[in-house]
Amino acid sequence: NYETNEYKLLQLVVVGQMELLPKLKRIRNFSDRINLKYILNPLDINETKNMIEFRLRQAGYNTQKGLFTDTAMNMIYQYTQGYPRKIAKLCHLALEELVMREKVSVDEALVAEVIEGDRKVGLD
Repeated sequence: NYETNEYKLLQLVVVGQMELLPKLKRIRNFSDRINLKYILNPLDINETKNMIEFRLRQAGYNTQKGLFTDTAMNMIYQYTQGYPRKIAKLCHLALEELVMREKVSVDEALVAEVIEGDRKVGLD
């Protein structure tokens, strides 16, 4: 109870995976103080493409050049089921392969190879 008569002295933002919710509910004093809960659902195909393009722009890349082909982004969506962390991870691995192979774009074949390699080492 960190507050005065005028305002709260401490506010927390707790972010976690779905497995955190039951744990928080068991801590009644804590869960009673939660004012807002929001569940981020998986992204759809358009949101996935927008996320990839946004992250490329944030990294300084001109997305007009089409670094990821449309079919590659579709495959990324299918494999990740729209989970942002998985999207970011798969794109990162694909970009590493792109650089190592000195290619100019991430295509469906490259994504398929990255997915296959990911499955072999059990990272999915």
